[in-house]
Amino acid sequence: MKPPRRPRYPQHDEPEIQAGGEEDPDFPEQEADFTRRRRGRGGRLLPLLIFAGFGLFILKEQVPAVNDAYLRLVDPDALRALVACREAALAGSATPDFARLLERGRAHPTSNGFFVDRLVIGELADGGGEARRAIECHVDAAGKVVDIARLDAPTPNASSPFSRSGDDDG
Repeated sequence: MKPPRRPRYPQHDEPEIQAGGEEDPDFPEQEADFTRRRRGRGGRLLPLLIFAGFGLFILKEQVPAVNDAYLRLVDPDALRALVACREAALAGSATPDFARLLERGRAHPTSNGFFVDRLVIGELADGGGEARRAIECHVDAAGKVVDIARLDAPTPNASSPFSRSGDDDG
């Protein structure tokens, strides 16, 4: 027959002798070890959670699909306004077959819908190459584009090796 199991923690009526030789029935050493171990797990988890939070924030800002998924969960009306403005901007391009989205834009709430700015499209330029156009639009609460404004976006730096600066026979 097995001997009876001792409780994991000593009972308060059983005195326990501390390292100094004194009895401390109120705070046994085993309970202190358990508290330290328990606190240690949370201490290892907190830096991981902070790192994951920063990683998700960077993904949201840098990866358009992650930002759209975030907006789908948090603010679906803003996503609907962004998508409507993007589609209208690409369809209203001078060359819609050769237009592409360069900047995805940001939606700001208004009293009756959204104002979308920072939307930039690239389209086929008249002399070849790509012309950048900044687009701003107002979208109503139902997701219909009310007004769209096409602005000339800044051109790439002329000293860039990828920009066209004319005919160089050099």
